[in-house]
Amino acid sequence: MKPEKSRVAALRRCQDGLSGSGFCLNTGTGAMPEKLSIFPTATLASDILSSCMKLSDVIENTESSRLRKLRRLDFMIGGLFCAVAALGACFLAAGHPWQASVPLVFSVVVLLTAMRFGARAGIAGTLLAAVIFAVFLFKPLGSLQVAGETARANLIWMLLIGIVLSFLFAPPTSGVRRP
Repeated sequence: MKPEKSRVAALRRCQDGLSGSGFCLNTGTGAMPEKLSIFPTATLASDILSSCMKLSDVIENTESSRLRKLRRLDFMIGGLFCAVAALGACFLAAGHPWQASVPLVFSVVVLLTAMRFGARAGIAGTLLAAVIFAVFLFKPLGSLQVAGETARANLIWMLLIGIVLSFLFAPPTSGVRRP
């Protein structure tokens, strides 16, 4: 075996922690970390510590991604809850003289959603409800335009109140699944 190849193999073993001798020297290439110890157990302890630190990073990253997915799920559930409630309110209020005030009363649903599922869910629910009310409740039906001035003003107030309530009353760690 050529000396150059055995040197590269020794450096790779050193990098992988398989040197067997208990110590590794950096050859000046800058690529390998230095492990200097005449006591093999000291190198073993440092290797165990570094592998435990890497394992805790993996566990922490897995836990944070899991929490992020659960918060995203809460956001979607809260928004869907508001959308379904808005559709139900549209069908209940259609044709009644009090239909223009439905968006203001719906702010209570947005408040409950924000308190349960967080600020993002409350804001998404407010936006979805405003679109649903404009399309299915107010004339002209099937359009985002709202012909009635009172209905348009109440929609704008619902948007304002819903967004403000979502920020004010959402828990600090939002979502059903808190750490």
